[in-house]
Amino acid sequence: MGKSTIASASAVAAARAGERVLLVSLDEAHSLRDVFGADIADIADSADSADIAVTGAVGRGSLELREVDTLALAARRWGALTGSALGPRIAETAGELLPEELTAAPGVQEFLGMAEVADLAACGRWDRVVVDCPPTGAALRMLEIPSALSAYLERLWPRHRRLGRIPSSARMLAAVGAAEQLESSASRIGTLVGDGAHSAVTVVTAPGGVAAAETRRVLTALGLAGPPVHSVVVNRSRGADGAEAYDGLRVVRVPEAEDEPVGVAALARLSEALDRAADSAGPATATSARGSASATTVHLESGTGLDSVYTLSVRMPFADEVKAGRAGDDLVLTAGGVRRRVPLAPVLRRCTVQDATLGKGVLRIRFRPDPEVWPL
Repeated sequence: MGKSTIASASAVAAARAGERVLLVSLDEAHSLRDVFGADIADIADSADSADIAVTGAVGRGSLELREVDTLALAARRWGALTGSALGPRIAETAGELLPEELTAAPGVQEFLGMAEVADLAACGRWDRVVVDCPPTGAALRMLEIPSALSAYLERLWPRHRRLGRIPSSARMLAAVGAAEQLESSASRIGTLVGDGAHSAVTVVTAPGGVAAAETRRVLTALGLAGPPVHSVVVNRSRGADGAEAYDGLRVVRVPEAEDEPVGVAALARLSEALDRAADSAGPATATSARGSASATTVHLESGTGLDSVYTLSVRMPFADEVKAGRAGDDLVLTAGGVRRRVPLAPVLRRCTVQDATLGKGVLRIRFRPDPEVWPL
């Protein structure tokens, strides 16, 4: 069993409970057809979307499966952009770019996949959207890219500048339109991912100390990326293991099954086993602010005026090592292979970094006023 099987079992459980569920695979090596076996034999190509889909009744609800083809999605979205936002004089040249060229650019596929999920979640057709993410590295990039893209776009071409004057040419108008579309998509993704009331991540891992160490790095990276973590599922669990403690997160242990669950009936049985394991693990308490770079606090430690010392605290309960740097008015944090820019509070923008320490799951950075810019 893997993440696709766990995601499928969760989707089946929600559908059996009466919800309208959408299960989306963003993994390039799609395996939903393998997980559902003969129950998915009637898959049909969808003429108006960049995926293949099937819908059916499951229990008291319904379940729709989609395996998103990011190459087809790039073709559709790029075609819409070149046909409308760019205008006829530029569309002919822009249309010569192939979708393969677009998706070859780093982060494009991940961004398109998350934008599609955000649009699907917002349309109101489903009560629940379950996402089968790609492998760890790509999944983390998928969660990191929207905020990074928005931050870079704002620094390179601030919104007040691009909208503060009438575009001087069709090319400039096209560039403004494209930037606005990117900003809008990044904002929708960021809102969806960071909303603990509507979104949560389930981390699927394996038993043992090596897997536990990797899982902690993933949890650290997720904290920087922003989404709340609902629980950690330990697949093929051999029982309680002290190495598999994740700072208060609910750990659901699933014993190894004799046969791989294939089909709705088998996935329903797996979902029941997950429920029993979850009940024994205790209530779920999704973490968002606890481990997120957005969970920052600033306080005056001592002194007044130029002798003041301010402390910025960032909750990072799973981090063993964090690299911190300053970039203009932002703090740049790197941990678990993920980098995140955190806007500094106005008072800290007029300060310089004195020192930084990491202990007990909290990164503390001390600042002193910069005499050259500090108001007297």
